[in-house]
Amino acid sequence: SAQPDLEVCQPHGDVCMIGGPGGNSRVPIGQEAFVVVDPQPAAASDELLAAIAKLSSKPIRFVINTSVDLEHTGGNEALRSGDTAIVAHELTRLWMSTEYYVDWEDTTYKPRESAALPTRTFYATDPQPIVAKIGDEEIEYGHLPEAHTDGDIYVLFKNRNVLVAGGAVTFGEYPVIDHATGGWIGGLVAATRKLLDITNPETLVVPANGPAQPRAHLERPLAML
Repeated sequence: SAQPDLEVCQPHGDVCMIGGPGGNSRVPIGQEAFVVVDPQPAAASDELLAAIAKLSSKPIRFVINTSVDLEHTGGNEALRSGDTAIVAHELTRLWMSTEYYVDWEDTTYKPRESAALPTRTFYATDPQPIVAKIGDEEIEYGHLPEAHTDGDIYVLFKNRNVLVAGGAVTFGEYPVIDHATGGWIGGLVAATRKLLDITNPETLVVPANGPAQPRAHLERPLAML
């Protein structure tokens, strides 16, 4: 069946949020290149590429996967080129490389094609945060252990003060804790506290789904503990 049209909005400066069947993709436009965080499912790749092309003709330098979810990794093959790095935690790459069963979905996930796999990964023991510079932007990312999955990462665009939280933060519903891929409630609480520590009151938070939120959105679930 045909995928619904992707919705492009501009929540903060030149960081564009593209919503669609897989939740939100984030596309910061730097002086030199695009960075795409969490490409849509594979079926929406053509629409995602068309939406990006309307924003600018700059190349896609980084694709960042915040978890193993198909909504966060499905477009990897379509977006990669010879100069594109696909960044993820090593555990995400390992999940993508193997067959595994998710009982609460009653779904078996098959290994992904080699073209979909991350090309640049890091481990929990590596020094963090990791910072990459593209043009005028410093991109900071690091591990959120065992939150939504065991390979969750956050992405902070420091100069634009935009945090991409991946599946650890959602809008209008409680985040999915995928125990099949290592998520658990304690990790989700710890991840939320970490996100609060690395942000400030003016930080814009982009959840896995729905509209961008003020930083206070992170404080609400902790207030109920």
